[in-house]
Amino acid sequence: MTILEIERLIECYANAAREAGGLDGVELHMAHGYLVQQFMSPLFNQRTDEYGGSFESRMRLAIRIFGAAQHG
Repeated sequence: MTILEIERLIECYANAAREAGGLDGVELHMAHGYLVQQFMSPLFNQRTDEYGGSFESRMRLAIRIFGAAQHG
């Protein structure tokens, strides 16, 4: 994925959370081989940009999605 595609993905999560307005909560499933989990895994994530490498960098996508979904 390009950085632009990642930005669009984060935006889509935020839009989905916003459209779920009125609910008590939204579940963000990031396990079992889904895309976000692959970013977290040192086995799958071979990126050399800000979304790969260290643990903190591999968690960056999940953290940004959490923040975007929380603030809608």
